[in-house]
Amino acid sequence: MIRSILSGKNILFAVLLVLTLSVNIVRLWGLDKVPGGGGLQIDEQTFGVYLACLAEGTPPMGEKQFPFFERYSSDGSPTPPTYLYPGMLWAKIFGFSPAALRALTVFSFLLALWGMFLIGSRLYGRAGGMWVLLAGSLSPWTWVLCRIAWESFFMLPFFVWGLFFCLKGKRTLDLIIAGVFLSAAAYSYPPARLQVPLFLIVMVAYGYGRMGWRFRHVLALGFSFFLASIPLLTLYLTTNYMSARFSQI
Repeated sequence: MIRSILSGKNILFAVLLVLTLSVNIVRLWGLDKVPGGGGLQIDEQTFGVYLACLAEGTPPMGEKQFPFFERYSSDGSPTPPTYLYPGMLWAKIFGFSPAALRALTVFSFLLALWGMFLIGSRLYGRAGGMWVLLAGSLSPWTWVLCRIAWESFFMLPFFVWGLFFCLKGKRTLDLIIAGVFLSAAAYSYPPARLQVPLFLIVMVAYGYGRMGWRFRHVLALGFSFFLASIPLLTLYLTTNYMSARFSQI
């Protein structure tokens, strides 16, 4: 038994686990001070006001009490419901301090890492999943971004979990869930509204070629994505600011 515990594979797994946990614990250090030297940046302040208003039952910016998208100026992307309402619940529990608002982004990143581990484990086994998890945890571009209270970062966990359920997709229900997650990713970040449909084309080709998908799988994925995206498509067709922002990007 002792020899089994001390085997090379188990020791490597333990080392990877300790490294990953250490990196992600350090990620939570000094959220109220780094980045920016204390306080919130202008975009973070705006998002914080939205979440505080929603949590306290006050219409943000004097508009609808529970808006679908919140738009604070002609510049920038309207804040999506995939950030507003999870953020509202988070703010009710943890408050509106810089550390609390930034911790919401860290939490979304940790959800994405969990999904990446499951994807890696599915494709390459448990050890491969740990390497994927460590690589994601050490990714330089996410280190700063996941410590800023921005709404666009929520695209990552939704996309990762959409990919996971696509790769898991032997049942129709898996593909329905995948379509909803990928639609939420498109809501969360304007460039994803082009990236996700292109990804779906690649995923369908992979599903047919490598996973044995049938027409019912493609129909479940496409229909659930389209159905969940109808409110977003409606906004694009009826409002100028949504399409104008997308054109700028």
